[in-house]
Amino acid sequence: MHCDEFDTAALPAHEQFDAWRGWYGQVFDTALLESRNRGFVARNRTWNLGGVALSHVSAPGLSVVRTKTLIRREPVDHWVITLSERRATHVGGENGSLEAPAGQPFVLSLGREMQNRRPADERIQLYLPRETFYNVATLLDAACMTTLQMSGGRLLADYMRLLLRNVPNLGDNDLPRLVDATRAMIAACLAPSVN
Repeated sequence: MHCDEFDTAALPAHEQFDAWRGWYGQVFDTALLESRNRGFVARNRTWNLGGVALSHVSAPGLSVVRTKTLIRREPVDHWVITLSERRATHVGGENGSLEAPAGQPFVLSLGREMQNRRPADERIQLYLPRETFYNVATLLDAACMTTLQMSGGRLLADYMRLLLRNVPNLGDNDLPRLVDATRAMIAACLAPSVN
C-alpha cells in the first residue's frame, strides 16, 4: 500500500516549521505553541484507501485554524475523526468547543470554521469524504464537535490503531472491503454516542 509522507527532520531547524506550515497551508493556518528556536520535527504519513484516508501525524505543539477564507479557497468538506494518543486537544468552533482527552476519538468537519490547540502528540486521523460516507452523514454531522465516549469510542479508537498497524501490509484488492468495514464500524460506534 502506497504511503505519502511529509517529514521535516532532514531540514535545518530554522526551516522546519515554515515547511510544515507551507505543506498544511492550503487547508489550515498554523502557529507554534512553543519557541521556534527548538526546531519543528514533524512527520505525516497518509494512505489513500480508496474512499477514505488514514493519516498518522507526529508533531510538536500547534495552533491550527480553519477560517471562512480557507474554506472558500479550499472547499474540502470531509469529516475528520481524530484520535490523539497522549495529550488532550482543545477545539473551538462555530458550534461550541470541546476538550478531547487523549485516547478518545472526536469528530470535526473541515467544512466548518475551527480553532484547534494541540500540544506535542501523535494523532491518527480518518478523513471521510461526504460522497463516500453519505449513508452515515446524519450520524457524523450529529457527532461533530463531540468526543466519542463509552464503549463506542473505545472500539473506534482500537479500530483506528488496528488500521494503522495493518495498512502497510494491505493490497489494492483489499480497499473496497476496507472502506465498507470502516463505514460499518463508524455507524456502529457513533449510533450510541449521538442518542
